[in-house]
Amino acid sequence: MKKTLRLLIIFTLMSGINSNAQELKASYKFDGPYTNLNHGEFIQYREGHKVKVIDVTDSTVVFRYYKFKDADTLQNSIYYYKQHPDNEALGFTDDPVSEDLTDGKDVLVHTMSKDAFEKYTSRIYPWFKGVRAGIFTLPFKIRLNDFDFEPNANIGMNLGAQFRLNTNEENKWIIETTLGIGLSNVNLNPKNSDLEATDGEDANRSASAFSLSGGLMVHLSETINLGIQYGWDYLGNNDKDIRWKYDKKPWLGIGINIGFSVSETKETNPTNTP
Repeated sequence: MKKTLRLLIIFTLMSGINSNAQELKASYKFDGPYTNLNHGEFIQYREGHKVKVIDVTDSTVVFRYYKFKDADTLQNSIYYYKQHPDNEALGFTDDPVSEDLTDGKDVLVHTMSKDAFEKYTSRIYPWFKGVRAGIFTLPFKIRLNDFDFEPNANIGMNLGAQFRLNTNEENKWIIETTLGIGLSNVNLNPKNSDLEATDGEDANRSASAFSLSGGLMVHLSETINLGIQYGWDYLGNNDKDIRWKYDKKPWLGIGINIGFSVSETKETNPTNTP
C-alpha cells in the first residue's frame, strides 16, 4: 500500500511541472474613463470597455478592442475598426492576428503607457479556469446504506475541472467538479463483516480497498475550500471472503483537497456590451 501511495504522489507532482505558463492574449476592462494622447490626438476610453492585450513592452501596452455587440454601432467605428488614414497618426496599425480581421476591414490596435494601463484597467479571467490535479484525503465517510459514520484513512489523486463564478476574481468563487481514485484503509470487525469474535474480544483487523469517487468543491478563496465526495470502496480479492458489508456500497465524504494547476486554457473572446 505504501508503495502505491508513493507512486500516486510522484505521478501527481510530475503532472504539475510547467503548469503555470503565462497565459497569452489576456483580457481587461477599463475601470473608469481615460483619455489617451498620441501624437497630439485624443481618444476616450470609457468604463466597462473590454480589450485584449496583444503585446507588452517595458513602457507600453498594445491592445485592441473586443467588438461591440451591435456590429453597426458608432463605438465600433471609433474603437474597433480602422477606417481612415488619420488613425495612423494615433499610432494605430493593422492587427497582426488574422482572425481579428472582419468584414474586410482592418482592426484598430491601440497603444497606451504601461503605468496608465495598469492603473485604469483590471483583468478579466475566462469562466473556465482549467483542469487541475491534486492529492485528496477524506477524514471520515458516511456509509449511506445504514447511515453509519466511519473515520477513514483515505488518500488518492483526483482530477477537477474548474469554473469561475466571478470572472473578475482569479482564485475566488470557483466551482470544481472532481473525479478521484485512491486507496482506503478500512476497519473490519464482526459487526461489519463475517469476522468472528474470539475469547470475548472483537477480531478486529484492517484491509485495503480501492476507492472511486466524484464530487464537487467550492473554492471560496485560495485557502478556504468546501467540498463533498460521493463514491464506492472495492475490497481487494484477498479479503473478499470476509464479506465486508460496505463493499461496493455508496458513501458520502467531506473532502480536503491539496492541489495545483496542470493546465491552462486559452481565453475565449467575450462580447463587449457597453
